[in-house]
Amino acid sequence: MVNKEKEVIQYNFAKEFNPRPGKRFESLTPGRSGEKFRDEVLEKIFQENKKIVIDASEISNPMIPSFLDEAFGAIATKYGLDKFLESVDIFSKKDKEIKDDMLYYVNRRFNP
Repeated sequence: MVNKEKEVIQYNFAKEFNPRPGKRFESLTPGRSGEKFRDEVLEKIFQENKKIVIDASEISNPMIPSFLDEAFGAIATKYGLDKFLESVDIFSKKDKEIKDDMLYYVNRRFNP
């Protein structure tokens, strides 16, 4: 079996999605919800077996818990924790704890 490296996508969240991440559902914050990010960005990454490295340095407000849970927690639940961890990374030059925050809400899905 050949172990093929995943293609890595560098993703500037503020420029490619929205500089102001919203709430959990599209009905609450149209165009910037966790639901929209999961459905339109993360789902594609998983279906195409790629890896995404999300740069959140330029967002103007923090990703709130409902966004983190809906975007990252829900996709991890669907595809499994191992696949999630090998497929998604996030960082911010301004918010050094964003990765820990994301992982907290992902892990809550598996250890309620």
